[in-house]
Amino acid sequence: ALWRHQVNPPAGAQMVLLLGQTWAGALAFAVPALLLLALYIAALLVAGRVGGRWAVVALVAPVLFAATLLPMFPGGTQDIFHNIADGRLFWRYGENPTVVPPAAHPEDPFYPHLFGYTELPSAYGPLWYLLAGPATALAGDGLVANVLVQKAMMAAFFTAAVVLVWGTARALWPGWPGRATTAAVAVGWCPLLLWELPGNGHNDAVMLFFATAALAAAVRERWRWVFPLLALSVLVKFTTVLLGPVLLLWSLRRREVRRRD
Repeated sequence: ALWRHQVNPPAGAQMVLLLGQTWAGALAFAVPALLLLALYIAALLVAGRVGGRWAVVALVAPVLFAATLLPMFPGGTQDIFHNIADGRLFWRYGENPTVVPPAAHPEDPFYPHLFGYTELPSAYGPLWYLLAGPATALAGDGLVANVLVQKAMMAAFFTAAVVLVWGTARALWPGWPGRATTAAVAVGWCPLLLWELPGNGHNDAVMLFFATAALAAAVRERWRWVFPLLALSVLVKFTTVLLGPVLLLWSLRRREVRRRD
């Protein structure tokens, strides 16, 4: 529980400290994880046969899953704490987090919660720091409030991406509602995505949302939106720039896409 840990434990993987470096601690994590994986596979097998009102469960459940993980301490990462410090660097001190590390301001009230990487600047894009501003202003200096706001933002982008995936699948296969349900379950019920995005608060959720939006625009033949949306994804994390050549070649091979677009 997040409120039980007012200070970030000094470890690379806090889960080891929180659960204990014992067989009991390992099983306390592994058994629920494997059980959730089995339930996820079962849900995928059933989802294609579900239609009508029951299909709404595929979209409502990820919201409940994300809400359940919000008060969980992000014990699988140190990144979220660095992200909070980077937002404070930009919005409170007017520094560029891509060249200035958190160690430049050891007097900052949040600095004691950082463990590792304090001498390293951030590697993310400018859009991420713009989005981090409201969270920084809202949360103040406390650990719990900052982590909670960051995780809530990631949960919002994650659930929005699930809705986009569901809507895109419906557009692709209008006569097959089961496929849209399966697509929503594949993303929104995935234990790994839930653990890393709403659970550990990784900002990949923002990158994922804009990349999904770019693909959704391509499927719906909104050609002029494809690359601007992909650019927003790249401006969070540059990994999705790899989608650029693929989308360009794909659109050039389609006769309905005007060269001007």
